Amino acid sequence: MDFSWRDAAGRLIIGELDGDDKYLSAAAGPVSKLLDERKREALLTVYRPSIARFSLATARSARKLSALLDLHGVPRGAAPELDRYGVPVPPPGFAERPTVRGQGVFVAAGMRVSFVEEVFEQAA
Repeated sequence: MDFSWRDAAGRLIIGELDGDDKYLSAAAGPVSKLLDERKREALLTVYRPSIARFSLATARSARKLSALLDLHGVPRGAAPELDRYGVPVPPPGFAERPTVRGQGVFVAAGMRVSFVEEVFEQAA
């Protein structure tokens, strides 16, 4: 799972950015990689998610990616303000937020556990 969202009703939406490299460079062969992917996706169906698969070519097209995300109900806010170089401008208070070093979800002993590891850095 490369991305995950929740829609307004709380339904899980999974985004899978599929590249060709993992199939072309797989030591065990591309069929093995495809089978692994199918097993992983079968396990994810326990949560009844919507799974949005897309390629890098789709991700590079704002129109195509937006249409795909809309189709799956991915919530989105307004586009960020951009500086003169086209880089998103951080929102107010962004510098005071903790750095997220890791986050995710794991399943153990039948329990689904979400975690966020935050690091608060002191300004020098």
